Amino acid sequence: MNIKYYFGGFARYATFDGRASRAEFWNFFFFHLFVSLLTPYIDQMFETYSPDGNYGIFNIGYRLIAFLPSLAVGFRRMHDSGKSGVNYIVPIWNIILAVRESEIGENEYGPNPYGINGETEDDLISQIGNES
Repeated sequence: MNIKYYFGGFARYATFDGRASRAEFWNFFFFHLFVSLLTPYIDQMFETYSPDGNYGIFNIGYRLIAFLPSLAVGFRRMHDSGKSGVNYIVPIWNIILAVRESEIGENEYGPNPYGINGETEDDLISQIGNES
């Protein structure tokens, strides 16, 4: 492991063109993961976490600072494998789509599995059973 790749990622924080080797990407990734796991403990040490105890100023600050360099090194890694940098964010988009609510009514792929009012077949069957 070589920390120079980690600091190099921050030095090239807004460089989305060019290429990043596997060594550059994975070294940046693992050092980033280490710091991300370390910042909550730093917040506990200095008691700078939120009242609910979820996030602290060091954790949030680091994630905000590291967001752009992480994205840039990911884009450059995709370029090195011959793909568009946008492919790096596709998994995030898939998760966003998976947690969204259904489209209301029928669409080109068929009827809404939750019915017209967002009710499932089981809800409708139980309503019919209660009306008797």
